[in-house]
Amino acid sequence: MPRVSQSPPIFNSYINNTANYLTAVSGGTANYVRLLVTDSEYNTWQNFRADWRDNLYPKYSDKKESRTTAIKDKVRKLMKDFTIFVRPILNRISGAPLVTIDDLEVFNIKAGVLRDDTRTTQTTPVDSMVLFSMIQIGGGIIKFHCRPTTDSKRASKFKGCDVEVRYKIVANTEPTPTEVLQLTEIANSTKAIFQLNLGTENQGKKISASVRWIVNSDPNRNGPWSGIASVIIS
Repeated sequence: MPRVSQSPPIFNSYINNTANYLTAVSGGTANYVRLLVTDSEYNTWQNFRADWRDNLYPKYSDKKESRTTAIKDKVRKLMKDFTIFVRPILNRISGAPLVTIDDLEVFNIKAGVLRDDTRTTQTTPVDSMVLFSMIQIGGGIIKFHCRPTTDSKRASKFKGCDVEVRYKIVANTEPTPTEVLQLTEIANSTKAIFQLNLGTENQGKKISASVRWIVNSDPNRNGPWSGIASVIIS
């Protein structure tokens, strides 16, 4: 069963429940912060919910008056767009250090103790740290080159893994973050060489970043974070 159902009534419950759950506070911290969801992702999640709850779903629910073909097409598009948007976030949530069984159930994530009892294959965490460099391209663009510690000659990915980057942009005069959790923005890549377009408004500022290998099919195996590196955005 997919994590995000494409049945409108089931999707309605899912998007409302998860949006409310992210906003809720647990132990003095909002759930979305505890589960490593960025501010930008949280706001986008809430915007999806608002459009669905206040606009599309009420029209879709009114079969006699407003459930037109155009509305049905918009409903299907929003469900598809939301599913694509949340897929990498749900993978990250499932591997968050503070994730709980309740969290997994709310987001319909089958991981850890909720996996099928029939699963017998033993897997081990990725123990290779990412070696990476950041190159200034200009125009607010930074190019990342990543490689495993076992491959010192060329950019490449660790077998079966994608790349996750945590980063933060600060003024050039500000100190470099010393802990990964201080890096508040997150990006993923399926390639060992990729670019982040940080915008010309950030030229002259500093980006600090840490990178790790992630296993989308089993986030419990995600690799360790690299050290934090910094470069000026040109």
